[in-house]
This record gives sequence, structure tokens and C-alpha cells, in this order.
Amino acid sequence: MCHLSCFEICVRRLIRCPPLFCVGQVQQKTSFPAQNQNHFVGFVDFSFDPGQVGITSWTWQFGDGTTGNVQSPSHRYVKDGDYSVRLAVTTADGRSASSSPQVVQVRTHDVAITKLTVPNSAKAGQTREITAGVRNAYYPENVQFQLLKGVPSGGFQLIGTLTQLMPVQSGNKTTPVTFSYTFSNDDAAIGKVTFEVIAQILGGRDAIPADNTAIALPTRVNP
Repeated sequence: MCHLSCFEICVRRLIRCPPLFCVGQVQQKTSFPAQNQNHFVGFVDFSFDPGQVGITSWTWQFGDGTTGNVQSPSHRYVKDGDYSVRLAVTTADGRSASSSPQVVQVRTHDVAITKLTVPNSAKAGQTREITAGVRNAYYPENVQFQLLKGVPSGGFQLIGTLTQLMPVQSGNKTTPVTFSYTFSNDDAAIGKVTFEVIAQILGGRDAIPADNTAIALPTRVNP
């Protein structure tokens, strides 16, 4: 998932009268190709020339050693970090202005449910645990988890939610997230229950949302 703070920058520097205003903005435009968390950031130029001569060149310094000369470019950051970004513009009659450096924070947010453990069987009236193993390798995240169960008509029904802080774990280590579920007479009448758990990062976009959902094999339910 990647967190980018929008900013607006404005500098007035008189080279020749009238002054030129340099205004740039970073937008939250990000995408994550599968298995490759590259961060794409959209930059928008709002510079304007009161003299109405017209701006003819733009130079973006993206803070990672690269530059761009498009008015409103999209730039890819290949790793997390804090990047100092600057925009400089020039008019046809030679006036120029540049922004003060602004910091863009690039962060990868990604949690994954790697295992979902449910009882093989249960009886109506029994309360049993449903446990998801969650991997988080980047930053501590507040994550909301939803527990759902299959319904005879198809699809899943929400039966519980909880929010838990997911610490960073190295390697393939996971943090358990546990729900308690009491099996009902309706479950026994159907004869089985299929559970699903969905994870959603709060305050961030998950880099690979495909691994945020897990569905277990059905649990057999007896009267």
C-alpha cells in the first residue's frame, strides 16, 4: 500500500517586471504492479505568468537524482524514502522562478493473510476460535479485520469486526488475529460453515490487496 502528502509550493522572485509565480502540487496518484511495489507519483504545475508572456520550460527535481521537463509529470520512485522535490519554471522572455524544496514521503503499506485456521468440526452452541496469521514486513499498521461466513444463497455475511495494531515481523513470521464464534442451530441445520477474513489497512493503501483475503475450508457443524 504508499502514503504521499499533498503539498502546494509558491515562490515569487522578481527577475524582470512583472514577477513570475511558481506553483507546483503533488497528487496522490499511485499504482503498484504485481510483485513490484514501485511508487508512481503525479505532479501538477500551477505556475502562472502575470505578464502573459507564457511559461516555456519546466524542470522538476524529484529528489532521487532524476529530473523531469514535462509540465505535469508522473514519476516513479523505486523505493521508500523521504524525497526533496523542487520545481523551476522559465518564461519565453527569460524570467524564472523556483520553489522551495518540499518533502514527499514515499511508503509501502502491505499486510497479508497467509493462513486462516478454523476448527474441522463443531457443535451447535459451541464457541470456537477463528485465527488468521497476518504478515507485515514494512511499518506498524492499524488494520481492521472482518470475519464473514458463507450463506446458503451464495456470498458471505459479515459477522464480526476488530481492529488490531500489526507489528513489523521479519521473514515469514506472522501475528495472530483471533475471533470467537458461537455456532448456531442454523449452522447445524445447514451442516457446515465457511469462514472468510478480510484485512484493511486504516489510513493507507495496501500495495497488494489480493493477499488481504483468506477463505478457509468448511467447518462441519453437528446438532
